[in-house]
Amino acid sequence: MKRVVVSLAWLLAIALPAPGLSQQIPFPLPEGLDRELPERPVETQILTSPEARPPGAEFLADRMIDRSQYVLGASDRVSIAIMGYTDAFYQVEVSPEGLVLLPKVGGIPVGGLNLVEAERRVAARARSVYPAADVDLALSVPRTFKVYLAGDVPDPGPRVASPLTRVSELMPERDPATEARQIRNVFVVRAPGDTLSIDLARFRHTGDLRFNPTVLEGDVVLVPGLDETVRVYGRVFFPGEYEYRPGETLADLLRVANGYRSFPSNAHDVIEVTRFVGKDERRFFEFRRAEAMGETGESFVLEPFDAVYVPAVANYKVQRTATVEGEVLLPGTYPIRPDTTTVRDLVEMAGGFTAEASLVSARLVRSRIGAREEALEALQMTPPEFLTEDERRILRVRQTSDPSNVVIDFFELFAEGQSPYAVTLQDGDSLAVPREREGVTVLGAVLEPGIVLFEPGLSIDEYVGRAGGYTEKADEGDVVVLKAKLETRLERDEVAAIEVGDTIVVPFEEERDWWRTWQVASSITTGVLSLVLSFIAATR
Repeated sequence: MKRVVVSLAWLLAIALPAPGLSQQIPFPLPEGLDRELPERPVETQILTSPEARPPGAEFLADRMIDRSQYVLGASDRVSIAIMGYTDAFYQVEVSPEGLVLLPKVGGIPVGGLNLVEAERRVAARARSVYPAADVDLALSVPRTFKVYLAGDVPDPGPRVASPLTRVSELMPERDPATEARQIRNVFVVRAPGDTLSIDLARFRHTGDLRFNPTVLEGDVVLVPGLDETVRVYGRVFFPGEYEYRPGETLADLLRVANGYRSFPSNAHDVIEVTRFVGKDERRFFEFRRAEAMGETGESFVLEPFDAVYVPAVANYKVQRTATVEGEVLLPGTYPIRPDTTTVRDLVEMAGGFTAEASLVSARLVRSRIGAREEALEALQMTPPEFLTEDERRILRVRQTSDPSNVVIDFFELFAEGQSPYAVTLQDGDSLAVPREREGVTVLGAVLEPGIVLFEPGLSIDEYVGRAGGYTEKADEGDVVVLKAKLETRLERDEVAAIEVGDTIVVPFEEERDWWRTWQVASSITTGVLSLVLSFIAATR
């Protein structure tokens, strides 16, 4: 797709009168001068065709171009305006020899000059043809050229660049496998023979463009292979593996690792450096932060494979909280002091229980231990045939209990005279107070399942009787009770007493297909008998 370049000249050409029309003076002239003025010729030329630029040659500027810094080169496009009795506007391209060619003026060497210098030279030459003319020169489209990417990169070779392209833009996308590597030793070899050493980590950590210069024609951007490194561990903003830079000090590396900011707020005051001495031995150095960033750190020169450790302050300004929800006046999350704030304190902060609160079913849950929970989840995801007998037992216990539950008798805890420090809280505890359930629930194979009135001392069968009694298909021997507090599942003979809120579950007897059972048993017996007879025949 062709790029159409529209200059100011087109607008002026539209605004000025068409050839052959006189220009009217908007105010009276002295006698003898009230005549038509001669036409001022306007010349607008585009001396280079605006053909499409090569693929990959579109570049975005990150700031306004500095006229005193931008150096013109071959293929730069510039706009030249010559304003005087004759107004002329040109768009020209700098030739490979560094010239701009103007009609009636000829070739003007501008290659290697910045925009200010080029404008002065063009103005001086143009005034030899257009005396007293005002001459302006501006950059229209930056040139493109080749640079070469070499070294430890996936696809070395030429790259399309412009004077606006910075070194970081030529770097390949970072490989996730080496994401932790901080590229610091990038060398830009200039055509005249000069070499720049670029530390891209400083640019990526600070955004300072001084550490990310632009490229020029013929530059070779060399990325050496990773060899000697230093590592930074712990509480800095950019921990990881850094390429070693000869002569770098501890203070220099810490500035880079922190993005030229101060340390994170929870960084410890003591910094350690370990260094290999000989083949296997290590030497340890210890610095205070002020020392590491001061004269001591400025004079401590790092060596290859040094490691810097910045520990974190444990539990630094961590807010400790517990949550209460359900039947309290002000449910929510509240600040606590671990092992000091009690359950009673938490309830008081929440405004106390509502009238419908069930202390029988109230439950305090403690944050689970991560590693233990991960191990149990792994057991649950494993097919049963791959589990050992012990693992299956652990899984069965886990599925019928909750290790995060804190066993508390809330009736006793909130009774008169009980110590408020009996049960203390820990960070992340959660107290759930459900609505009170009146009576005992009887479900399953009974004539009238539902809630029956609680009466202390009644047995399971008596509560079932109040629910209409067992049905003909009830399995009376497998009755279970779900306790109100945690819905713990108890067998009939394990229940000491029925309490308010408990649930009695009467299962139905399993219907068995005796004919199918006989067929399966018969086939198994026949198979076993055939094997026995075959064995006897083989041993004769």
